[in-house]
Amino acid sequence: MMPTQHANGRGRVFQPPGRKVWMLAYYGPKGNGTRGEIRESAKTRDEAIAWKRLQRKMRDVANDQDGIADFEGPAQKRTTVGGLFDDLLQFYEQQEIKSSTMRGTGFGKAARCGTSSVGCAPAT
Repeated sequence: MMPTQHANGRGRVFQPPGRKVWMLAYYGPKGNGTRGEIRESAKTRDEAIAWKRLQRKMRDVANDQDGIADFEGPAQKRTTVGGLFDDLLQFYEQQEIKSSTMRGTGFGKAARCGTSSVGCAPAT
């Protein structure tokens, strides 16, 4: 097994007290355009597998730096209800599904107001 200590630029694998799964920590691009430490679960109790997952993340960061592929960290992978709803509305528009087919589904008001509106007035 590799040591839990890390050399600069190599990331690290650690197991916080009281946790059974290993964690990864490495430096890379964050969702807001800056670079910094990213911590995420390795989703395994096996340290060797955690090190392999860290190596994969480090390759992904290097590919991002070289312009080969965009890095997708845990913050970029999060799915929100608003994002799913926006995708659904876009799909409906592409398929030319009229809003009348959405009656009774609970989507009507949100479709009229948009997902970012707060306190939307009822439709007339």
